Amino acid sequence: MTHLERLGPAPDSGRPRWKLVLLPLEGAILKGLPAQLEALLADPGSNRRVIDRLFPPSYADPTEEREHRRLLGDGLLGERRDMLVEVRSLLAGTTPAGGAGGAAGVDAAAGASTAAPGLDLILEAGSLDLLLRFLNDVRLVLATDLGIEGNLSQAAALDPGDPDAPKQALLEYLGGLEAILVDAISREL
Repeated sequence: MTHLERLGPAPDSGRPRWKLVLLPLEGAILKGLPAQLEALLADPGSNRRVIDRLFPPSYADPTEEREHRRLLGDGLLGERRDMLVEVRSLLAGTTPAGGAGGAAGVDAAAGASTAAPGLDLILEAGSLDLLLRFLNDVRLVLATDLGIEGNLSQAAALDPGDPDAPKQALLEYLGGLEAILVDAISREL
């Protein structure tokens, strides 16, 4: 079951550390999310609504906002791209839970399951913050695609057969994961 464990302090910094334990499917989903956000950032014009949600207006005056975006737009996109590089690095540093990995499936000879192990992700304050910012961005993208405005936790439930049901399920799952991480940080304050 997915959970967050408090570890002892980091040997080099003495700062708090946690281990996020993810089930195999959750780990695979999490590792696939940066590519989706990268595609959007590579072509911001492809989904203007989502870009506007990720980078809300700073000025009420349209002229000032255009100038602001002209000056900072590429920098803002670059910061998000840099964040994705860091997230990919963080996720690549995960180690298989319980030892070496293997292909998922059933070993026909033994009849035993050979399901791939989940992922253990060691987080310090900085990497926990990075993961939270990333999850928040992905949730904003999903919510915008689903037409959800305002409070993401108050989205109406969709019928399981609705084509958008998987997106909404992912939105809800990531919200739960965010809550676990925020709870860990708040206990340290």
